[in-house]
Amino acid sequence: MVIAAVPVGKILLLAVKTVAKPVTKVIKNNAKKSQFFKKWIVMPPAQAIHWMDVKVKTTLLGVPQAKVYRLNDKLAVEHGAEFLGEFLIYALGAVIIIYEYTRSVAKDEEKGERIKAEKEQMRSEMDRLYSANLDIQFMLERQDMEMRALQRQIALLQPTSALQPAAPQPTDPQPADPQPTDPQSAAVQIISDTSLSETPAKPESLD
Repeated sequence: MVIAAVPVGKILLLAVKTVAKPVTKVIKNNAKKSQFFKKWIVMPPAQAIHWMDVKVKTTLLGVPQAKVYRLNDKLAVEHGAEFLGEFLIYALGAVIIIYEYTRSVAKDEEKGERIKAEKEQMRSEMDRLYSANLDIQFMLERQDMEMRALQRQIALLQPTSALQPAAPQPTDPQPADPQPTDPQSAAVQIISDTSLSETPAKPESLD
């Protein structure tokens, strides 16, 4: 299915003419009431447009020397009112377009400035965090150095005997045969030893 192209220009022109009708009617009414408005505001644009239109047409037809007659007051007021009505509508539209364009540009510039400010803020925040990280690292390194120095001082203050291992304690040997301390037992022991030493050896038998 083929969709016909929409004549946007014709639709826009028709919309302008439709909106300009009330403005044209107001201009006609004011031209009827005021001779100054009619003679110096409404009729001159109509006569100028009529003269240019006739000149272009006669030039295209090959008779550029043709005489251009002026419009009568009624036609001049009619054409002048239509021209002024449409001109006001187009001017209003142009003002609106310029205003919207200017506002859009200002909004874009404001957005760009805000984005730039946010970037600058993020950059400054990153710099601040980086500086804080460096400060923390420096503080940790200084604390580590202080702890090492404190450990060395503690090691120097400890006595050397505390650092040497303790010698093992000697164990007392068990006595082989403790001598009796009782006098009677000692006498009996002496007699026993004497009797054993004085016993004669048994003679050998003679065959």
